[in-house]
This record gives sequence, C-alpha cells and structure tokens, in this order.
Amino acid sequence: MDDDNTMNEFMETNNIEMTRNLNGKVVKNVDYSHVKSYINFYFKKFLNVLKTHQGESVVEILLKEFLSIPKVMTFDVRYIGLKDFKILKRYIFEIEWMHLITKKIDKTFFNIETRVINREIECTATIDLGKGSVLPFDRGYERVKKYLNKLALQNEDNYTNT
Repeated sequence: MDDDNTMNEFMETNNIEMTRNLNGKVVKNVDYSHVKSYINFYFKKFLNVLKTHQGESVVEILLKEFLSIPKVMTFDVRYIGLKDFKILKRYIFEIEWMHLITKKIDKTFFNIETRVINREIECTATIDLGKGSVLPFDRGYERVKKYLNKLALQNEDNYTNT
C-alpha cells in the first residue's frame, strides 16, 4: 500500500496541478469536486480492508495528507464498527487527538459511507467534531484544520495559565 503512488496516480489521471512546499508536503490546486473525487478513488481502492487494522492506517494516511496537524498534537485512529442501512454502509472510525504537552484528549469521528449508484460503488467521507457538527470531509477539511489549531492553542493556553 504505497500512498504516495495512489495520490500521484490520481493527480495524473485527473490532470491536477500540484507543487511541493518547503516541507515536501503536496500542495494541491483543486476545488472541492476534485477532493471528493480523490476520496471516492482512494477509499474504493482500499474498501476491502477498511474493517481491519490496515483500514485504520488508510484513514490515518488520508488525514495526514489533508490536515495540517499541529506539531503539539498526535492522533490515533480506531475502527469502531459498521452501520448497514438500506441504501448505504457507514464505516465508523474514532479519532483520539492528544495534546503532547497537556496530555488532554479530544475525540472526533470519521465516517466513510459507501453507496451503490448505477451499479457503481461511490465513497464519501464525513467528520464529526461533536455537538452535532458533522461535515462532509471534502468541503469541511479546512474547518477541521481550524478546529485542530484552536484545540492546540487552547490547550497550550490552559497549560501555561495553571
């Protein structure tokens, strides 16, 4: 499972421009439809392993790719279960975010949903930030970045004030 090849293959087939910043991270010049296409492409490729430990790694790699995770934060992905509805399947992953200095833990949930549309499997992803805030990952990952930065700074402020 070589994730860099997966990303490069997707970028080439969809003619998406990409550059690398100073840290070697891929910076994509894409709109939300391309992000949604990438998520669909990416998870269809790994659909058969989502319920396994390897599936947790697949989600972890995607989160690292799209989120600028603050250096004071680490996270752990854990597969929780599958909800099988009439028209879709929802793979649920719990993400534990931990602040390295304060050791405070915050939990969010990442869902991968699969539907069969015109005999074709389509994958989408949502992220649940708690308090009823469920975002489609393709349009909401920038908001998740802000959430993580706020969480990192808030926890540091609490730590320095005590």
